[in-house]
Amino acid sequence: MEPYKKARLVYCLSMGMVESNSTDQEASRSRHDRFNVLLAEQIKTHSEGLGLTDVLLKFNGDAWLFMTDKAEKVPAFSCLATIMAESFQAQTARATGIAVENVPSLRLSICSGRDRFIELPDGRKDWVGDSARRALNASAYCHPNEVLLDD
Repeated sequence: MEPYKKARLVYCLSMGMVESNSTDQEASRSRHDRFNVLLAEQIKTHSEGLGLTDVLLKFNGDAWLFMTDKAEKVPAFSCLATIMAESFQAQTARATGIAVENVPSLRLSICSGRDRFIELPDGRKDWVGDSARRALNASAYCHPNEVLLDD
């Protein structure tokens, strides 16, 4: 991909945790950090198995974003979203010893939009445009552990 190419259709899978309602902020922050690490480990394992190692992956503070302009990756996005919706809480509970009902659920959405592939000042490359914004906005409408697909 060349920097500053024309805008093209890009697909984005947004995967964010539903916040915990803990009143103890330090415990909640620590638990949230552990969940983020476990989520990253699960994402790596599953994305490798689904052939998603060549898509752009980033964390924006609220959600993990998988982005690609390759339409053939959308079924793998759907599989990853379904796997995470169905297994994240149980896998995390097993790994931490925390009751499964105390593990945050996920909101997952897949949307597309017009994006441009750019090179950032530090040399990293990224997609900029509508796909991530649409996926993040759509995830607000998801029920816990629900996958929303925008047609």
